[in-house]
Amino acid sequence: MSIATHRFSNEEYHQRFTEGDKVELIDGLIYDKMVIGPKHRSAVNKLIKIFVLAGYDVSSQGPISWPGNEPEPDLTILAAGTDPTDRHPLPNECLLVIEVSDASLAKDREVKLPAYQQAGIRTWIVNLQDDVFEIDGRKTKTASFDDVTINIDDIV
Repeated sequence: MSIATHRFSNEEYHQRFTEGDKVELIDGLIYDKMVIGPKHRSAVNKLIKIFVLAGYDVSSQGPISWPGNEPEPDLTILAAGTDPTDRHPLPNECLLVIEVSDASLAKDREVKLPAYQQAGIRTWIVNLQDDVFEIDGRKTKTASFDDVTINIDDIV
């Protein structure tokens, strides 16, 4: 017995779901979004402050779009001057995506990270279960992006 699945295009996704739905499109499939807990929210807010103070354009909880995909990362560092009002940012407009992960850690590692990598998007996972960054498959207490260096203790 096989299980039927349907891969959605971006257009079908927008026809079936609205902004209020707690879902995201990844590799043509619909995934439920997790509830945001206090530690998660706090870490995202601290990361926003760090990157904004460093002069970066930051998007939080906003979609990135490419065929079959509209994930909503916790934080996206956008290329300077990239904040389109008529569409979502494209992968080549994203300098860095950060997923803050607690209950969503397995999904972020196994579903979202491969999709970001396939699209050529540099990605960090902030692993709140172990209080570490996960970058290129390794765990570290410190992460650097251009002139910004962040210690995990500064955000958790």
